[in-house]
Amino acid sequence: MSTTPSPERRSGRCLCGAVRFEAAGPPLWVAYCHCASCRRQTASPVSCYAGYRPADVRFSGSRPKLRSSSPGVRRGFCPRCGTPVSYEADVFFNELHLFTGLFDAPETLQPTRHVFWHERQPGFDVYDTLPRYADDPDRPAAWGPQPALRVLFLCTGNSARSILAEALVNSLDLEVDGEPVIAHSAGSHPAGQINPGALELLARRGIPTRQLASKSWDQFATAEAPPLRWVITLCDAAAGESCPVFPGRVQRLHWGLPDPAHGEATFDATWRALEERVRSWQQSLSGR
Repeated sequence: MSTTPSPERRSGRCLCGAVRFEAAGPPLWVAYCHCASCRRQTASPVSCYAGYRPADVRFSGSRPKLRSSSPGVRRGFCPRCGTPVSYEADVFFNELHLFTGLFDAPETLQPTRHVFWHERQPGFDVYDTLPRYADDPDRPAAWGPQPALRVLFLCTGNSARSILAEALVNSLDLEVDGEPVIAHSAGSHPAGQINPGALELLARRGIPTRQLASKSWDQFATAEAPPLRWVITLCDAAAGESCPVFPGRVQRLHWGLPDPAHGEATFDATWRALEERVRSWQQSLSGR
């Protein structure tokens, strides 16, 4: 799972403060977990974890007390207050999973998916646009929410232009004939992380980034992917490539823009250009 750039170190603690930790570098991934085991451990319908290499996590004070909850699975608790702290399993080799709610700045950890969606609490739903994975970690089993008119912004690396376009459209709460317009973005050769310049611009404008991630356009070409209404390419390279077959009756558009990730334009200039393109597109959708 790809994640966006993050602060060099993050700290956290249990409820009583006996267990403290520091995690170095960006997490391997951040995800919401709906499995029945985590529900019973936390008495909550959903948990959220950040995955790290054990060597990148340093505990101070007391260490979590490990208990074997099932074969090959070890869960860590504070020995004093009982706070659930960590999860590790043989199938996740060389990974330590920490609850994001324990971090001192959990808002800097940005979930990019739901996992074990098929085990979710009956009747429980969420209303973000993240992909929801079940048995297959590479193919989303569902997307939410539905129904919606969806637009997919494409560029090669999915690290700057398409990320900004996704964030811009979703910040506007657009509707067409009463249906919400939800934006996604992807790349033909994704960089795997968001350009820091894009994150800095969005932070200055107060636009949330927790749902943004650099990802492949293949995710949107599966049978389980949500139907797309529009596919908009933002770079000439992506426009010239052979795109996958996307589900739905897709209208294709091309908004060629210079790439700020390679110094062809500033991020602010790219944002202004996107605002102009989106404004014109919005007017065309409303028939004006």
